[in-house]
Amino acid sequence: MIRRQVLAGVSDARRFDIRDGVTVHATFEAVPVRSLHAGVTPEGALDPRAAVLALEKKTGAELAEAGTDFTLGADRVQEVSFNKSSGVLFYAVGVTTYEASFTYYCALTDATPIRGTVATWSPVRYGDLVKCGIDEKLEPASIEAERLVCR
Repeated sequence: MIRRQVLAGVSDARRFDIRDGVTVHATFEAVPVRSLHAGVTPEGALDPRAAVLALEKKTGAELAEAGTDFTLGADRVQEVSFNKSSGVLFYAVGVTTYEASFTYYCALTDATPIRGTVATWSPVRYGDLVKCGIDEKLEPASIEAERLVCR
């Protein structure tokens, strides 16, 4: 099984130079940077819901149903307030994807086993407000976003 944290959406970068004693309210809105489709291949070989349920059992995570496409929801918007801040900031939304190979044997027949792949994601997302050029440990999706946004 492969579990990865990937960048799903990112906002435009914005420069802030806020002096001490001033509070600024800002809204960042992320837009999708990649498409994700939950699915089971080969299609029609077995019940896709059963394959996703088996992966849920293995991972302990709630996973998107096969056949669904990823969309950003309310998590695409981040509202923040700053006091004394300087630099370029952006907002990144990440999602955890799961991909696993499987082999399905039917005990009642002498048929060839079905081999395939389940690819999906956890609907639980995370958001990260990132400052360009900051020297601290970032999540993998935020590192990808920083490479994409900060120049």
